[in-house]
Amino acid sequence: MSPLLRIFVVGIGAMSLCACTTTPSPASCPPTDDDSACFEISGPAFRQRAVDSAAALPELGEAQPAYLDAPRVISGYELPSRDRVWVVPVLAQGRIIAASRFIAADHGRARLAETVALEEPLGELPENIGGEVVLWANPDCRGDPTLSCLFPDYEWAVQLAGGNYRLFNGEVVESLPVPSPSAADTAGSS
Repeated sequence: MSPLLRIFVVGIGAMSLCACTTTPSPASCPPTDDDSACFEISGPAFRQRAVDSAAALPELGEAQPAYLDAPRVISGYELPSRDRVWVVPVLAQGRIIAASRFIAADHGRARLAETVALEEPLGELPENIGGEVVLWANPDCRGDPTLSCLFPDYEWAVQLAGGNYRLFNGEVVESLPVPSPSAADTAGSS
């Protein structure tokens, strides 16, 4: 290889290395307050963050983390994006009084999206709910305290093994009443 060609190849290699080291990494976990900081995905991490965030809810008064329990993490996904989500019910004296929603972040990590207090406590969910939880945006859920809207902007169901869905009221349907993106946009701009 000629000296001129060698210098050219080394120069291209050096520029490539510089470009690789200065390219920004995905920033789905920006530095924020501790409640929404990213963490490695694990059951204990989900459960601890759910309890801590529920204890901080003003609606729960002076609930101490020692009296709260988050014994399970329910995995699922959000429609239509199919992004991973995890729902963690928070219990006090065996009744669900709050729930946390976690979303996938970067590099095998997750972050807390929200924790809400339930207006009326619920009995504990069955051990086997029958499938994955499916959440979808529903603008009608804002301000709706019913069980169908567990989170302020999301309705939910369970996707069953055969592909059908079980709604919050126990009804089994073939498809979900998910508004199309254009209909949701139109409804939000009215």
